[in-house]
Amino acid sequence: EHAAIQAGPYRGALPPELRAPELLAKLADMPALLRKAKPLAHGGRNQLAVAELPLAGGAAQVAIKVFGRQAPPKDWIDFSRGSKACRSWLAAAALHKAGVGTPAPVGYLDRWQGRRLLESYYLSIFEENLTCFRDELNRLYREDPVCEKIMGLMQTAAAAIWAMHEAGVV
Repeated sequence: EHAAIQAGPYRGALPPELRAPELLAKLADMPALLRKAKPLAHGGRNQLAVAELPLAGGAAQVAIKVFGRQAPPKDWIDFSRGSKACRSWLAAAALHKAGVGTPAPVGYLDRWQGRRLLESYYLSIFEENLTCFRDELNRLYREDPVCEKIMGLMQTAAAAIWAMHEAGVV
C-alpha cells in the first residue's frame, strides 16, 4: 500500500503495520539517526548505513540508503515521477510480493523544498553478508577466476533478472 506518511519534515511511505508513533519519531530526525548508524558504504553521492529501529513490536536492523543531492533538472523530473528512494521502494515491494529474493522493503522518506529534493532515503531490512552482483563478480575475478564459477554467477543473475521481469520490474 502506498499511503503517504509524515515523519517530521519528511514525507514518504511505510506499510500500515509499521506506522507506529515510536518509529515515526525516530525517522523524524534522520540526521541524528544516521549519526548513530553503522556506515556500510561511502563514496560517490550515495551512502549506506545500518541502524536499529523499532519495527512491529520489536527491534530490527534496517539498511538506510542515503541518496545524495542531484541537479535541479533531475529534481524537477523526480517531483512528478517520484524520487529514486520512492522508485526503489516501489520496485522492492513488487519484487518482495512476487517472491523474488530481495531484502524486505521498509519504506522511504523524502524532504522537498518546493520542487527541490533536499534529502532522500530508502529503508529495507538489513541482511548480513548480502552482496551485490558487481561485488561478487569482482571478488571472483580477483580471488577465484574459474570460468565455471563465473558462469554459475551469471546464470544466477540471469534467473534473478528473469524473476524481476516476471514480477513487472524492468
